Amino acid sequence: MNAAKRSRRTPLSGRTPTQARSRKRVERILTATEKLVARSGFAQVTMSDVARLARMPLASIYQYFSNRTALMQALSVRQLGAQQAALTEVLVSESLAANPERAIDALIDAFAAYLSDNPLYDEVWSGLQADRELKRLDVEDTRQTAEHLMPALEEMLPLAPSRRLRTIAVMLQLTVFSTVRFSLTEGACVEIGPMLEEVKVLIHQYARALIAEFGGESAER
Repeated sequence: MNAAKRSRRTPLSGRTPTQARSRKRVERILTATEKLVARSGFAQVTMSDVARLARMPLASIYQYFSNRTALMQALSVRQLGAQQAALTEVLVSESLAANPERAIDALIDAFAAYLSDNPLYDEVWSGLQADRELKRLDVEDTRQTAEHLMPALEEMLPLAPSRRLRTIAVMLQLTVFSTVRFSLTEGACVEIGPMLEEVKVLIHQYARALIAEFGGESAER
């Protein structure tokens, strides 16, 4: 297991839950934290707030999470994992090599749908950016999502070097993420539907150029 995966899966917690009872307690803590973040914002949540809403002694919270950063890291891992699962589902059902434009559209739509249906994600992401230690988690998530995209990109662009593919994977996800996030922001000057259509056109053209350069046999079809 590489360092990125270790940091993603292992919160800075006081105790790792192994028994069913402990896992239920952790779930209860994280659910309470999600409600508080949704209500007040990432920066306003305290360990005492979580203990009160979860109806647990503060000492019990500290048994599983040594500090607020550890608790927020666990919540972030939960949210980022759900987002990545939604994208993985598309990668399994769609082939970038067989039909690049349809697969691209499906990935963009899935990402937009996830953010639209999970407004808490934006609060979590904003919290990650505001905390230097937690921000590393967002960077690692970007790297891991890029690794998820790599096999599909390798199939679509068999002649591209790995370093170039990784750069493409990171650029694609950041482009789509920033576009979708802006479109969903209250008061945004452009609605999400038209914005997504323009992004799709942009990435389709980019994909065609990449296939012409690195597509091998697929570039001749």
